[in-house]
Amino acid sequence: HESAELSSVLGLLRGREGDMTLRVAMGETLEEIGRDYGVGRERVRQLVERERARVSALLEASNAV
Repeated sequence: HESAELSSVLGLLRGREGDMTLRVAMGETLEEIGRDYGVGRERVRQLVERERARVSALLEASNAV
């Protein structure tokens, strides 16, 4: 059950924001990720937060149906 939920969440991640979110979840630092993308740690934090909110809203919407 947990594996299916994780797969569905991973399927919702998209683009660089999704990659950043996954990498943060796996323990990489904001600095490391920012260096790879050429942005600062604060920008990585903002993008990860935006992606988490987007995925959360999608999951809430799918649970409401």
